[in-house]
Amino acid sequence: MTRLQRIVAALVAVLALAAAATASAAEQPQPTLRVSSGAALPYRALVLGLPADAQLDSSSLKVFENGERVKDVTVTPASASGADQFATVLVIDASNSMHGEPEAAALNAAGTLVTHLPANSQVGVVAFNRTSAKTHSGVWRDLAIRRRRTEVDVQIAPIAEIGARHGIDCRATHRLVAMIHEVENGTRQMTDDNLLELSRVN
Repeated sequence: MTRLQRIVAALVAVLALAAAATASAAEQPQPTLRVSSGAALPYRALVLGLPADAQLDSSSLKVFENGERVKDVTVTPASASGADQFATVLVIDASNSMHGEPEAAALNAAGTLVTHLPANSQVGVVAFNRTSAKTHSGVWRDLAIRRRRTEVDVQIAPIAEIGARHGIDCRATHRLVAMIHEVENGTRQMTDDNLLELSRVN
């Protein structure tokens, strides 16, 4: 374990104990911790996220390395930091599958974040998947990741319609579309049991 890993591990342990003593996970957001590149060796900078009403200074924060308390720890609130100390980078999916409501929601969320940052904050925007030819998001991704309605009616349902025109029984496809809509509406959970149920359709 490196020196930095030992410091981070010790600080995380202290934060975990403090969080458990003050409130349960369901009642209050848990502290977050990440390493910042804003300090040159031998100094280390860590970014600690706390609930908005939390009060913290160097006297109430204990950092240990190899069992020894680290001295000369300084605490700088993000609101009081210089523009060269902290920066925010927004990463936005720019693929065709984001066009319309998803893209508008992402930009709205980004705008809300920026308005709550200190006036001297540095903000960067990185767009990815801009050159992707993908025009639709996958059904599973819509359900499990994006938590939104799928495009099953234009991606999968037409299979059953084409089959019907050619006299092919597509009852399993019809049932699959119905089950996906049930997941969208919150009346069905996404579990492996759905596959077993679908396999019994004949």
